[in-house]
Amino acid sequence: MMKQKQQQRALGSQSRRRRSRLLWLSVVTLVAAVILITLGPKILFETSHWITERVSRNFLLEEIEWQEIGDSNLSAFVTQELLWQTSGLRKGDEVLKVQLSEIEARLLSIPWIESVQIQKKIPSSLLVQYSVHAARALLLKKNQLWFLSNGGQIIAPASEMRTVNSSDLPVVIPALTSDGGELDAALSVMNALEEASRVVYEVRLAKDRIVVLSELPYLSAGRKLELWFRNGDKKDVGEAPADLQIDSALNRLNRVAQYLIKNNILVSSIDLRGAKKVVVNVGKRS
Repeated sequence: MMKQKQQQRALGSQSRRRRSRLLWLSVVTLVAAVILITLGPKILFETSHWITERVSRNFLLEEIEWQEIGDSNLSAFVTQELLWQTSGLRKGDEVLKVQLSEIEARLLSIPWIESVQIQKKIPSSLLVQYSVHAARALLLKKNQLWFLSNGGQIIAPASEMRTVNSSDLPVVIPALTSDGGELDAALSVMNALEEASRVVYEVRLAKDRIVVLSELPYLSAGRKLELWFRNGDKKDVGEAPADLQIDSALNRLNRVAQYLIKNNILVSSIDLRGAKKVVVNVGKRS
């Protein structure tokens, strides 16, 4: 009987110890969960930051591959020295910490640059691909020449002509009251004439006309004439838009040119603004 009571007391003591351990384990688990919830993100962030710092120090910038996409008559203005200087990058910079969007924005501040794409090439280099605006014409603005793109964008002052043969670029002269909106019309006329294999030297914009300085095949070298086109998107309500008028005007110009060449008639200007009538000013022989 005595032995049985001793066994019961022993079992009771073991049961209390187990409950105590379970209670203590529950408390520890609860405290650990609270700490993890409270400090876990911070610990993870600090751990991740520490790892990144350690790794980043081993990936240092050694080289940048500058790669122009396509070719442009303004490419020579974009030198590697200009690209390095504007990007703000230096050899020895930590590659992983380079903010590509910031570098892209800096490079796009160069007026000659049209687009930029940058890639990190771990462990130690960057690939920078960029395109350069192409000069379609020279724009005379406030007594200064500017490069003009085929999309009508004013690129930058043409103060340095070392890379561009200015004789290859037509000069666009806007109207005195111009807001720049009519440049599209000037470029449309210029493109249409050049597609028809006619050389364009100058485009002058006025309120009622676009005057193009060009030439006819039979004229002696250096002899130029004026071609007058109508300015504006439409002639009158219900009539054809400007691009269709240009095609029509060029068809009439071809017919007139054939007659002038056949009869060896020199002219100083051809007015193509009328829908049907063409006005020719006869020039003098030199």
